[in-house]
Amino acid sequence: MIAECKELRAPEALKLGLLDEVFAGAQLETAALEFAERLLQEGRPLRRTSELASQLDEPQVFDEYQALLAKKQRGAIAPLEAVRAVRMAYELTFAAALEREHAMCVALLHGAQSQALRHAFAAEREVTKIPGLPADTAVRDIVRAAVVGPGVMGRGIAMCLANAGIPVALSGHSLAHAENARAAVAKSYAAAVSRGSLAPDEATHRLQQITAVSGDEGLGDADLVVEAVAEDLAVKRQVFAQLSQNAPHSDAEMADGYRKTGQRLVAYARELIRDQAAKSAKVLDHRTV
Repeated sequence: MIAECKELRAPEALKLGLLDEVFAGAQLETAALEFAERLLQEGRPLRRTSELASQLDEPQVFDEYQALLAKKQRGAIAPLEAVRAVRMAYELTFAAALEREHAMCVALLHGAQSQALRHAFAAEREVTKIPGLPADTAVRDIVRAAVVGPGVMGRGIAMCLANAGIPVALSGHSLAHAENARAAVAKSYAAAVSRGSLAPDEATHRLQQITAVSGDEGLGDADLVVEAVAEDLAVKRQVFAQLSQNAPHSDAEMADGYRKTGQRLVAYARELIRDQAAKSAKVLDHRTV
């Protein structure tokens, strides 16, 4: 719960002894007051957390859990430190453990990983703010999706869609090509299961969201099509032409799509030209030297 930020339901917390009572229903305040009055009437002693006796019966549990976390959250420092902090409750006095825990928290707060995570947290929210896009813009439902190009990037995009619960057609130049890519996705999910970061049932469910197809199969009924083919202008032109014939949009939407697609292709062509020119310049410069 501490190291992985997992929720613990009240009934389970009660079973583990973390809670004394659980009250259900709308009369929480009344029930809590009655419980407090009952404690006073029974004369129960005041229990301070700092004074509770702690006994470590199975010290290997901490080592085993740290080893598991090292696999599930490879490279992450904070989860391992959280386990060490809990272990100190058994090995040190309350005052000494509290002082050590504070020092650990300060070190983590000012560490590189903390700064990077905070940056990522802010960046993930910033990229959702599209300049010039009205806040009341209607959001189109994405029921089905397709990815054209089952390479490393295409497989990753297909997995993102599947992870979000969106069925996706992974299209290759042949069915065998697409099926090999899907098999690679299956290995990625299996690796996540072996690390303990993904439940087997969830891995199976996500893989079932991905269908291997060839050509334009599955593109016609997709609400979103992502192009992820090789960085070749001729190949991309062929894909866009194929998509324009299969995308199920109105004439107005299609016309706007042609215009935007053309703009993207022109921009991409310019990038290719600049890249080729830069490469040629490097070769000439190398030969001159």
